[in-house]
Amino acid sequence: MKKNLALILSLLTCCIGYALPVGDPAAASLFHQGVYIKKSCDDCSSWSFRTGFYGNYVFNRYLEIDDSQGRKGEIPTTKINTNSGYLVLNFCDRVDLFSSIGASSLTLRYHRGIDSLVPTSTPEQSAVFETAFSWSIGGRATLWKCRGFYLGLEGEYFCTSPEVKRLDLINRFFYTDNTRVPYREWQIGLGTSYVLMMGCPTAQLVPYVAIKASRASLSNFSSLAENPGGSLSFVYVLPKLISQKSFGYVIGTTLALYDMIAITAEGRFGDEQALYINGQFRF
Repeated sequence: MKKNLALILSLLTCCIGYALPVGDPAAASLFHQGVYIKKSCDDCSSWSFRTGFYGNYVFNRYLEIDDSQGRKGEIPTTKINTNSGYLVLNFCDRVDLFSSIGASSLTLRYHRGIDSLVPTSTPEQSAVFETAFSWSIGGRATLWKCRGFYLGLEGEYFCTSPEVKRLDLINRFFYTDNTRVPYREWQIGLGTSYVLMMGCPTAQLVPYVAIKASRASLSNFSSLAENPGGSLSFVYVLPKLISQKSFGYVIGTTLALYDMIAITAEGRFGDEQALYINGQFRF
């Protein structure tokens, strides 16, 4: 009864929480002992704690102007780099509740005409944001496992609110009045993995694939911009941006050592081009 209740609560969490990196679908069930204590995976009253590093590097998150603004246009490049600490609470070697706390940087590159700037012949412009505090929260559950195969569901919500640092417009740099712009993203992923024994009792290789649905948004903002000399200033306005694509796919692998340490590398494609690196160990 407790085992079923824990699984149901996890699934509900995944449906209202969301994810960016999908992660290894087997992660919630991959570890069976910790640095200090050993727990039985058959004991549903057991729990454990994991910590580590969370690095999410988005080379391009495909965004476009929200149609409700009355304009259309795609953003050629949106870069988001996040370095965070990673905290996980595991129940019954089947359910993970996790969070990341760290900092993110954001850069937009786009074609002229999507903002309210004076006409310019510059083909591409950019907005650079200050590195800002960011956090995420989510959950993961192992839905099914059999002979090394795992099926898992995962979800997470991500949030950051960086200040606009610099605009590169009309072949000149402009600085703004420290306007904060909320960026939000959620994602749900479903994936499968398989545990490969490497002929070594202390190491396992766990490749995985997954599909995901996601949505990202960057709030519209207006800011007073001026060049360093103060000879030119104007109110800079950018409309709300939303994700251009809703679905993507994931390919990754985890190297598990001593049944308590893991290193994961993941690539994400479709709705974004991104690399995820995670290192963690279990207490």
